[in-house]
Amino acid sequence: MAFMYILKCSDNSYYVGSTKDLTRRVLQHKNGEGSEYTKRRLPVELVYFEECQSIETAFLREKQVQGWSRKKREALINHEFEKLETLSKKVVSTGSTTANGENLVVSTGSTTGSGENLVVSTGSTTENSENPVIEFIETTRMEKKMYKIQTLNKISSTGLNNFSRDDYEVASEMNNPDAILVRSADMHEMSLSDSVLAVARAGAGTNNIPIPALTDKGVVVFNTPGANANAVKELVILAILLSSRPVINANAWAKTLSGKGDEIADLAEKGKSQFVGPEVKGKTLGVIGLGAIGAMVANLAIKMGMNVVGYDPFLSVKAAWELDHKVQHAETLDTVYAKSDYITIHVPQTNDTKGMINASSIKTMKDGVRIINIARGGLVNNKDILEALDSGKVSCMVTDFCADELLNHPKVICMPHLGASTPEAEDNCAIMAVTQLKDFLESGNIVNSVNYPKTVTENPIPAGGTRLCIFHKNVPDVISKFTTMLGESKLNIAGMINQARGEVAYNMTDVNGDVPEELLAKLNALDTVIRVRAIKG
Repeated sequence: MAFMYILKCSDNSYYVGSTKDLTRRVLQHKNGEGSEYTKRRLPVELVYFEECQSIETAFLREKQVQGWSRKKREALINHEFEKLETLSKKVVSTGSTTANGENLVVSTGSTTGSGENLVVSTGSTTENSENPVIEFIETTRMEKKMYKIQTLNKISSTGLNNFSRDDYEVASEMNNPDAILVRSADMHEMSLSDSVLAVARAGAGTNNIPIPALTDKGVVVFNTPGANANAVKELVILAILLSSRPVINANAWAKTLSGKGDEIADLAEKGKSQFVGPEVKGKTLGVIGLGAIGAMVANLAIKMGMNVVGYDPFLSVKAAWELDHKVQHAETLDTVYAKSDYITIHVPQTNDTKGMINASSIKTMKDGVRIINIARGGLVNNKDILEALDSGKVSCMVTDFCADELLNHPKVICMPHLGASTPEAEDNCAIMAVTQLKDFLESGNIVNSVNYPKTVTENPIPAGGTRLCIFHKNVPDVISKFTTMLGESKLNIAGMINQARGEVAYNMTDVNGDVPEELLAKLNALDTVIRVRAIKG
């Protein structure tokens, strides 16, 4: 038995060979031998292997794969990468002297009872000599960066499965993680390791994350806007209907008829009049916030025959294009309050929006208005809303946030934060969060961050080079300091991108070659720099 194998080399190319070549290449890698061309293509990682019946078969397979395109080879590598785990477990010992000299001989079975194991020999003249192939496999697996991901909540396995087990370690308990995945766990009192580079929220809201503190440490906070939008949209529409038609109370009353037998039909007919509620068709819905969820709610309400008035002072061009043309855009919140029979809120909770539904705003609303809050509990002043419900100013409130004072009020429908509680939404949020984390950890790209600017490059990190990811203050003369220091270190800049957001900015600079630790320390020491991270190509 023999092997056809593929090595990834230091110049980011692939080397296809058979078992004899593997031994030679590994020995050259260890000893720094060979031609200058060979040295430039030193193997750094074993990425694929196949078992073949003989060295001749392996050689033929080698020639076949050598003729393939790089794309086809990578498809083969990505599909079979898990075989490395099997190989490292099966290769268990080195053989004694053989007549094959430099050849690598791989066979199954032995007289020592290890029939299921692979016995590898390099033709060594000493019984206990090291096998360079085994050492190379183990060394390259150890040298490869393994990212550590800590989960603070149960995260959909559909999303977590996008973390390659060869590149990522994922656990709920671990020391010094590189990144954190979270849903609703409160992180404000957590003491985070300095190793943490990013936090990804599998959802839209980030109130449970200490964003200012993490920004000051150069930790990127991601969320997943739009990933759960459909699930929340459907719940909002349900809430609108529940606020109109008292089906929950009707269902509870109907259960009291249990055991009445033949009388149930007549009793139901007589009792149903106490559960009358208006239709939504022709009524006006006020939508506060026309982001991903608000826009979807507005569009569906139009299809249900409702009139829709929307308010969003930060409405993006993209969101505007996605809105139904029948949605009326209000210039002020007072316009929404004055016109709406139903009001649904879709804004984040900030210092400006906290308690926005209060005695003052309720006073400007229509009598009998129905209020839907599936966004954030703190957007509504509970004391003021209860007084309005008692007076009849507000007919009903449906909220996705339970509070003790709300639970027993007859005009309040409380749900236990069900907005994104669908398997589809949980999968979508997890997939999106994982994708964003991987892109940042492996390439430095930032997409959907709530504290740092969107910064994306499609250019790969230069082969044998380094990508510097520099978090810095958004002040003048910063970039020139970076470039001067790189020039003084004789490092050529292959590419650069810099984006700012408020008081902070993010820079990605690609250089040819390794960046010395001394230079990284000097960059970190700049008073305008928050954090520096180097990703090797």
